[in-house]
Amino acid sequence: MKNKIIYLVCFIAILAGGVYLLLQYNTGISGDETISCQSQNTVIHDDFRLNANYVFTLSKNKGEISISGLATEGEKQYQISRAIYFSYNKSDSIYVLQSHNIENFSPDESQGSNVNHHLPAFFYEPEKNLTIKIQEDRYHNKIISLYNIPIFYCRDK
Repeated sequence: MKNKIIYLVCFIAILAGGVYLLLQYNTGISGDETISCQSQNTVIHDDFRLNANYVFTLSKNKGEISISGLATEGEKQYQISRAIYFSYNKSDSIYVLQSHNIENFSPDESQGSNVNHHLPAFFYEPEKNLTIKIQEDRYHNKIISLYNIPIFYCRDK
C-alpha cells in the first residue's frame, strides 16, 4: 500500500512537470527572457527605398531598437542612424511597444527627407505605440510580425 502511494505521488509529480514544460515550450518566449537579435530589412515604396540593419533588445518591459541604413529617394540618398527607446507590455507572444525617446545619431540625415513617411510613427515620434508579435522558429531565431505579416527574421546577436 505504501509503495502504491509513493508511485502515485511520483507519477503525479512527473506528470505535473511534463505539463509545465509543455506549456513553457508552447508559449514560445518566457516572460523573463531577454531578446537580443539583429535583422536586415528593405522597404520599397514607389521611388523610395530604405535598406537598414535593425538591432532589437528587449528585457524587463524596456527595450531599444537601433536602426542604421541608407534611404534612397529618386537620385538622393540619406543616411539613417537612430535608436528608439521604449517600454512594452506583453501578453503571450503579443508585445505592445510605446516609444519614449528617439535619439538621432550624427550620421542621421533623415530630417531633410521623407524617410519618416514610410515608417510607423513609433520609429520617429515619442509616446507612439507599435503592436508586434514575436515568435521563434525551430532554430530559436525570432520572427517579428507587424499586422500578422512577418517583417523581421531576427537572429541572435
